[in-house]
Amino acid sequence: MTEKLLLGSEMKSCDEYTINTLGVPSQVLMERAADAVVREIIKADFDIKQTVVVCGGGNNGGDGFAVARFLAEKARENGIDANIVTLFVGSASSMSEECGRQREYAKKAGISEIYEFDTKGITLIIDAIFGIGLAREITGEYKDIIDMMNASHSAVVAVDIPSGVNSDTGAVMGAAVKADMTVTFAAYKRGLLLYPGAELCGRVIKADIGIATEAVGDEGDIFTSLGSAPFPLPSRSPSSNKGTYGKVLIVGGAKNMAGAAYLSGKAAYRTGAGLVRIFTNEANRIILQSLLPEAVLLTYENEGEIEEILLPAISDSSVIVIGPGLSQSDVAKHQLETVIKNAECPLIIDADALNILSSEDEKTLWSEIKAPVVITPHMGEMSRLTGEKISDLKNDAIESARTFAAEKGVICCMKDARTVVSDGKTAYLNITGNSGMSKGGSGDVLTGVIAALIAQGMTPYKSACTGVYLHGTAGDLAAASLSEYSLLARDIADNLSKAISATK
Repeated sequence: MTEKLLLGSEMKSCDEYTINTLGVPSQVLMERAADAVVREIIKADFDIKQTVVVCGGGNNGGDGFAVARFLAEKARENGIDANIVTLFVGSASSMSEECGRQREYAKKAGISEIYEFDTKGITLIIDAIFGIGLAREITGEYKDIIDMMNASHSAVVAVDIPSGVNSDTGAVMGAAVKADMTVTFAAYKRGLLLYPGAELCGRVIKADIGIATEAVGDEGDIFTSLGSAPFPLPSRSPSSNKGTYGKVLIVGGAKNMAGAAYLSGKAAYRTGAGLVRIFTNEANRIILQSLLPEAVLLTYENEGEIEEILLPAISDSSVIVIGPGLSQSDVAKHQLETVIKNAECPLIIDADALNILSSEDEKTLWSEIKAPVVITPHMGEMSRLTGEKISDLKNDAIESARTFAAEKGVICCMKDARTVVSDGKTAYLNITGNSGMSKGGSGDVLTGVIAALIAQGMTPYKSACTGVYLHGTAGDLAAASLSEYSLLARDIADNLSKAISATK
């Protein structure tokens, strides 16, 4: 199931369209939001006996005052002896009209308002200070309150987004609430899934409260997938042969650097490719034949043999991977130039091949690419390709990947804790995977997965999106049995079969 990820400005447009065009009163939306939060609190069985709802002066605060009223009603209905109070943070003179109205409703319903925050004995804190429109650093009284919330031993539920998390980038705006659960409305906001914000949200639940998200349209869609691959996997026919499922050529493995090519080749086979050929240095023959006897090896001993052996393989491939273990030697540059100038099938450029392309001497090679290209840089490689600092790339990872993809006319699969895939227009944010995958060779497995999907007929963009999903899912399955500490890249490849079975 795919889900759109919206910017705060896009969510505001959806709100306005729902209110002004569809005629749904803002008060109705606010009370639907509050009802959804209360419903999830009760479902999760939080202890509500001593609850403080911390409200700001905007509409997020209005949601909070309504939550207090509805939660007190629910407690009475269920015979729970609960003390639900509110704490207002901010200036009453700048309070929004809707927030002020909900504050009055809460008072009339008998909800007490406290004026000092003492977390002792509090069982639940509900965060409704700032919503998705926060655009400034949090300081002063607001920061003090958030620090106290985080220092408490109480459970914390955030309304829409933890206060202090930038809804567009996931950045922490000076200080941010750390929630156990976040109930967000209508659509997932990017900041809920991007780090560091993703670490502060706890379990994220999306509640449909009747906001028309179709008001945003389809141009520039950002999406993710929850619980299933973003695109269907290629079908398998009972009447088929190895040629049916494509030929993968892996160009990599400098002398005594066989591991990366092995991992890519194994992953390609595990993901369904019909034939995997590895073009590598002769010194790697024995180890690759021992580790992956299913692969066909094409080997060279000196640079003069490269084109004679490589060119026929290029013309007879469904997809070509170049980079795993390639090195950045003159021989490696010769191989990259040969592939780029002659390949007409899709290319996946990774690792050392990307580092070669980022050098001033080789940047002209970009203009010679004729084939569709997927690049799979990690943040260090992306920094070298763009000349930007890693911190700047991380600050807006989605736009960084999308901008580079558009400029170069490639599909950019930018690897990080949250991998982003973009074709220059749309972008996919992958949320599978874990810290155990932060090991050498993990990226080589990913290139093999993407290559196999392309070889079987998926488009390069769909293959990249689906590939990172499968790769992360396989990593999660491996970590479940081995732990995140002990997981190796080969374990990811070994769990691809389970990931594929779980995806069907």
